[in-house]
Amino acid sequence: NTLPSLKKLIEDCWDGNAANRPSFGAVNDRLDEVLVEAAILDEAGREFWKKNFLKHRNVQWSEFSRAFYRFLGIPVVEDDENKKNKKLASAEPSADVKKMRCFRDVVAHSEGNNKQERTVVEIQHFGRVLGWFGPLVKGRGILDTVEEVCNEAWFHGDIDAIEAGAKLNRGSAGLFLVRFSTSSPGAFTISRVTQEGNVLHVKVARTENGFFLQQEFKTLPELIRFASDKLLLKSAAPGSRFYDV
Repeated sequence: NTLPSLKKLIEDCWDGNAANRPSFGAVNDRLDEVLVEAAILDEAGREFWKKNFLKHRNVQWSEFSRAFYRFLGIPVVEDDENKKNKKLASAEPSADVKKMRCFRDVVAHSEGNNKQERTVVEIQHFGRVLGWFGPLVKGRGILDTVEEVCNEAWFHGDIDAIEAGAKLNRGSAGLFLVRFSTSSPGAFTISRVTQEGNVLHVKVARTENGFFLQQEFKTLPELIRFASDKLLLKSAAPGSRFYDV
């Protein structure tokens, strides 16, 4: 399963005519593109990263968000929550700011200490996010999809089975949460407490047109509503860092 771009680079480096072999500089440039293609499977996502951040593995959120909104072809949204003059900050964020914050909390993470903390987007995680919420197309579609899921109290995002178990342990039957699958790209996992008090994990597959659990659904919330009776999904586990951002 070698990437076509990497396969072509290897073939070119072994060209029988030394004059046709790429220079070290050219090899490095082409390896940058190979790394992007390995990290991001979504074609539009690859195009976006190559055009804006080809030689970067991590990008500051402020820079990423401006480029991303321009790529989507929609007005850039500026967040005012960190304004020094709090009187200038909106008491109630606009719908567009809420949408932007949801996407930021899913795609970016903080690094560094309190004095030098910064919010960054890492190329591999960006690729994973497109697997969960893509495909990436022009317009607000992906932002709407992310916000729809973030607005659900049951969505806990990037936690693993151990963390999910800790949140559900000793909970009553029907307590549940939904998280990103740690084993299957693009998939989600429903972690739930059974009638017997055990914590079980059910994988939700991602399809070309939506999500699959016994049958296909266009959105993840639709699937959860369908599964509520069949899987005994009664109440969302508290503590989601995404809910009501």
